[in-house]
Amino acid sequence: MTHSEATFNYRMLHPCLGATVSLLCHLSHPEPYCVPGEESLETMIEQLVLAGTKVDRRKVYNADGIIRLRHFYYIEVLLLETAGHFQNKDTRKICFDNSKGMFALPTMIKSTADHFSRATPETFRKLKRYFVEVSAQYASNGIYKFALEDKVEITEDRQQVQQSSVSLLDFFFNAKTCLAKTFAVLQELQHEDEENNEASSQEVLVSEIICPKIFRLTYNTHGKDFGRQTIE
Repeated sequence: MTHSEATFNYRMLHPCLGATVSLLCHLSHPEPYCVPGEESLETMIEQLVLAGTKVDRRKVYNADGIIRLRHFYYIEVLLLETAGHFQNKDTRKICFDNSKGMFALPTMIKSTADHFSRATPETFRKLKRYFVEVSAQYASNGIYKFALEDKVEITEDRQQVQQSSVSLLDFFFNAKTCLAKTFAVLQELQHEDEENNEASSQEVLVSEIICPKIFRLTYNTHGKDFGRQTIE
């Protein structure tokens, strides 16, 4: 797994995401599915097009894995970023991938607001999207404002491999639980949108309230400014 990022993804992370989706199969309505490996974030492309930006699909935001809902407008609910190979200590890569997630998640949220524009803000506040970053270290100086749901430490130490494996399973089982809650909120948003649309009762649309600036980071252009943060 220390050979390359692709090997790390192939041997460990993509199978874990696939297993997480399999655990959600009983939720047949949204039908989640996982797309591994350098997959374009379609919500980013969608929002850039709506903003009038010319999009070159060769230079779009690519995640290391995405979970989408096949029967729910192909909404993207989780993205994976792997900051290099296992035990990588390149702080610039780690911090850059963290920031990619910070810019990607608002586009996922905005896209959902556009789909269910007449849902209530109160329900929308319950909606969560998930960003899984895999790295050797964590930023500790408060720059990144994610709400941490869970974390897991992976080791190659043979004396700790059993406990590490159990912790990894617990992490992705928790991810499954979180995603199930997200599915439930999405269905609630859809129900509210349909009700309010028929009654024309919503004066301010959720899509008008949630309007983040969409910005796509690229490593070659913006990566040089990363890696100066304190890492532990």
